Amino acid sequence: MKNELATSLEQLALEAQRYSPQTKQRQIALGRLICLIQRSQKLYCPRGDLSQEVYTYLYQEALQDLWLEVSCNINKYDPSKSRVMTWVNFLLNKRFIDARDRYYQSAKSRLTYVSNISDLDKAIPSEVSLSEEVKQCIEEDPENLFKSKQLKSCPQINFQNLVLHRLRGDSWETLSKEYGVKGSSREGSSNV
Repeated sequence: MKNELATSLEQLALEAQRYSPQTKQRQIALGRLICLIQRSQKLYCPRGDLSQEVYTYLYQEALQDLWLEVSCNINKYDPSKSRVMTWVNFLLNKRFIDARDRYYQSAKSRLTYVSNISDLDKAIPSEVSLSEEVKQCIEEDPENLFKSKQLKSCPQINFQNLVLHRLRGDSWETLSKEYGVKGSSREGSSNV
C-alpha cells in the first residue's frame, strides 16, 4: 500500500510537471496530487512544546502556504532525490517554521520587556481599567508569554503574576512581602 501511494503521488507530480503553468491540465493534476496528499494522512510536522491551540493554528497556516508552494514549484520536485511525501513534509516543516516565526514576532512586538518593577509601575497605573478579554488573555497565557517575562534580579516574579495582583488591587508592599523582596519607596509608592 505504501508503494502504491508513493507511486501514485510521483505519477501525479510528474504529470503536473509535463504541463505548462496556468494550464487546465496542470491545475487538474495538481488538484489530484494535493487531494491524494491530504487523504494519505502522511503529512507530518512536529509539535514541539506548543499548546494544541497554537500548534493547530500554525499548522493550518503552514498548510495553506504549503499548497501554494507545491502548486507554484512542482517543477522543483525531483524524484531522483526523494519521494513526494518526503519533499512535501520537508516543505511543510519549512512553512511551519515560517508561520511560527511570524507568530512569535507578532506576539513579541505586542510585549515590551520589563526590566524592573519601576518600569512596570509606570506601565500599569493604580487604577488599571483593562477589559475582561485582556485580563482573561493574561490569566490563560496559552503560549506562556506573560509567565516567561521575569525580573532578572528575581526570576520567581513574572509579568503575569504582577499584573494579576495589581488588577486585584494588591499594593506593591503586599507584593514585596509575598515574594520576599524588599521594596523601595519612591514618589509615595512602594516598588518591589
